[in-house]
Amino acid sequence: MEHIAIKIQSLFRGKKCRKNINYIILKFIFSHFNLLQFTNMLHDTYYLPDDNHYRFIKSTMREYTISKLLPKSKYVGDNHIWNTDIIYPDIENIEKKHIKMEIKCVKGLFSNKKGDTGAIIIKNGRGEGQSIISLLQSVLKNIFILIDTEPPFSISYCNPKELLFYTKSKKDAKKYEDILRDPIFSETITAELKAYINKKNLNFIGDNLRNINHINKNYDPVKEMIVKFADKYTDNL
Repeated sequence: MEHIAIKIQSLFRGKKCRKNINYIILKFIFSHFNLLQFTNMLHDTYYLPDDNHYRFIKSTMREYTISKLLPKSKYVGDNHIWNTDIIYPDIENIEKKHIKMEIKCVKGLFSNKKGDTGAIIIKNGRGEGQSIISLLQSVLKNIFILIDTEPPFSISYCNPKELLFYTKSKKDAKKYEDILRDPIFSETITAELKAYINKKNLNFIGDNLRNINHINKNYDPVKEMIVKFADKYTDNL
């Protein structure tokens, strides 16, 4: 990542580059992203069951696939020390510089004519919850990748400082800068922090994605995994 950062900085010098270097690198990474394969994957996961059991597994399937479609990236959603879903580059030492990508999948992401997204669950506090300001400490370390998992699909990214955060009602939502000026809101304890953002503040990687030639064959990788697991213990019976 440092090699790429130096190369990019040689092309875009100054304070603006230093401030936005992660987003410049992200744009470079996604320039190698296979949107067709991504779209096919979303078609396949869309037609899987949508109950609680499958919903969690589908999220992992999507996140892991995205990490494989991005060059030199790694899925770390199963390792809590990284506190994110995907990192770039693929490193082992958390102390080394890297980009954190938090993936948020929402079925029917854009909920109204104003272009606002529906509720995006940003963080779940542990136990009785945490203060909003403490939850935001980890939130702000990520670039958020937002995916509409309902056709036509879309994938976009945003700076978390552009999100409007709330706990109960959208009408009480605030941006990060406003939260810092509101000690009552910032110290509110919550078990779940939500947010939304307007479409105009998103950077789209792909929009209105659909592959009319893709044939869904009712493939269920979850069921296949369960059958293979059971076969391990029953093949020789």
